[in-house]
Amino acid sequence: MNDYSASSIRVLTQAEIVDKFEWANVGFLAEQYPLANIVFIRRGIEACRRCSVDPSYFIHRYLDKDATIPLNRDVEAAYRELMNEA
Repeated sequence: MNDYSASSIRVLTQAEIVDKFEWANVGFLAEQYPLANIVFIRRGIEACRRCSVDPSYFIHRYLDKDATIPLNRDVEAAYRELMNEA
């Protein structure tokens, strides 16, 4: 059996939290992009997760509005599915 002690506790950095917990990433992005709707952000991140696409695709293409990022049709379809589930 593993012993649990105070030395087992580690404080995560913000980057580690955002990387480990999707909900934290959504909150962080909502702070960084205050004009973006949080539901839009949540669905975009979830669509990427469902398609095994790095969330940076959604961030760069839709939050940064970088039109040079090629459209990912799988993520688009997953996003539409999420909208229909709501």
